[in-house]
Amino acid sequence: MDGRAAANALGRLVPLKSKAEYDPEPISRGTAELAVRQATVLVDMARSTVAARLTSESATPDRA
Repeated sequence: MDGRAAANALGRLVPLKSKAEYDPEPISRGTAELAVRQATVLVDMARSTVAARLTSESATPDRA
């Protein structure tokens, strides 16, 4: 996944934040499911990025 995909996922989540925070009406099931999918995309991307960095750091010899 690239930065553009992350930006798209985040762009779908941000508008829901204010609605969820300030609007007393619940969001629809479909909107909630969309939010969970987009959040999952972002979490998966973060996990993948961290794992890749940890892998590349462990493959690099110490320079101490």
